[in-house]
Amino acid sequence: MAWAACAFFFGPTLYAIRIAALCWFLIGLFFTDLETFTLPDALTIPGLVIGLIFAFASAPHDHKMAALAHSALSAMLFAAFFLLVRGIYWLARRKEGMGLGDVKLVAMMGAFLLISHTAVALFAAVLAASLISIVLVIAKRADASQTRVPFGAFLAAGGLLSSFAGTQILMWYLSFYF
Repeated sequence: MAWAACAFFFGPTLYAIRIAALCWFLIGLFFTDLETFTLPDALTIPGLVIGLIFAFASAPHDHKMAALAHSALSAMLFAAFFLLVRGIYWLARRKEGMGLGDVKLVAMMGAFLLISHTAVALFAAVLAASLISIVLVIAKRADASQTRVPFGAFLAAGGLLSSFAGTQILMWYLSFYF
């Protein structure tokens, strides 16, 4: 289904295959995280490598290294940001708040989607996860620190959203400033 959607939205292009591959990884990671609260390396690491390969392969001949560098930089930027958030949470609470699977997932998304679209995915994920967490805490009348949410599933859903509507979301957002 994802392959058909990508072919419909993006036409018969290498970009459609690139996004279809991303969708395949994201859908698998979405359901895995929902069921097990894990994001297996068997999906995130190959996904990261394939994202880098697509960045290189889909660029014009004289821009291949720049495209690969942009993809790698995007992956490293988001992974570093997540590691920083993870570290700050550890220092503040002395317990793990986010697993390394989330770091690898966002790095994979950065390699495929680059900086702007990964930022859209991250914003959508944080917004959705926050709203769901609030609803769960209110419904259970539980302590917020005891409520677990599979954040990787929200990241994957944000990645899917950004894959198909990221440009439109960015243009809508930027219209408030320009």
